[in-house]
Amino acid sequence: MIFTVTLNTAVDRTIEVENFALSAVNTGKLVRLLPAGKGVNVSRMLGTLGIESVAMGYVGKRQLHLYEDSLKDSLVEIDFVMLDTPTRENVTVVDPAREVETHIRERGPRIERTEIHEMKRKIENRVHKGDKIVFSGSIPYGVSRKHFRDMLKMCSGVGADVFLDAGGATLRECADLADYIKPNIQEMQEALKTESEDIDELLRMLRTFRMHEPALVTCGGHGAYYIESDICYHASADMEGLVPISTVGCGDAFLAGFIHGVEKGEKEGGALRAAVAAATACLLSPTADIDSADMVTQLGDRVTSKRL
Repeated sequence: MIFTVTLNTAVDRTIEVENFALSAVNTGKLVRLLPAGKGVNVSRMLGTLGIESVAMGYVGKRQLHLYEDSLKDSLVEIDFVMLDTPTRENVTVVDPAREVETHIRERGPRIERTEIHEMKRKIENRVHKGDKIVFSGSIPYGVSRKHFRDMLKMCSGVGADVFLDAGGATLRECADLADYIKPNIQEMQEALKTESEDIDELLRMLRTFRMHEPALVTCGGHGAYYIESDICYHASADMEGLVPISTVGCGDAFLAGFIHGVEKGEKEGGALRAAVAAATACLLSPTADIDSADMVTQLGDRVTSKRL
């Protein structure tokens, strides 16, 4: 089974505002209200691609019905720890006139000790050898890095494959417990404590940091990389004639696409190609959700993957 863990879930509100301006009254339209969070996005995309998963994490009791309604017809089982405090809300303002978007991220609730222990019990009871588990996103208030490491240790200790999508100190201090890591360029810079923007130098540093363990690196419009020991693959999509709409959830779709490829028996290059196709499909959608797997399949023809 595949599990995703989102300790800091969020309801994503996407608003379209033509010629968005600061210090002004703006009129916009609601594009979508999507119960989400990085791991939830991974589960949702996996479901679209035909793969079952269990979405775990913390959700406010008042928002639970949003997640239940959103995922009721999908291949996603939800197994959340309920909070008395509300789930945070993230707002994305899309300006189609300027082709830019503005992101406003709420910090989220504080997690109490009893809620931390409840999450650990869920993980301990459900995750077993051979499972895959994705830990995605930020760590909320109240959850220490030690608590987070304990959760990863429980999974790696029973023989599950651990995927970690995090940045900064969390990635730097917890990567040793993950079978796969998936930073973007900024998160990789933060974890490696460097301001270098040279991708070759960053990949060399990441190889040293990861030693022989796999890493996936997303680079926005420059595609993505898979590195493992002396192996390196790069994949990118031909965007000619395509109009990007929103980057929200693209990294999550990428990770879901990669796992889908692995589940289907693809090797490194093929799984990376599947990941970029899924991320591109998300890029062409106004939210971190797409209508069907057909779009990913069609975009796969635009993705090239090569070993460097």
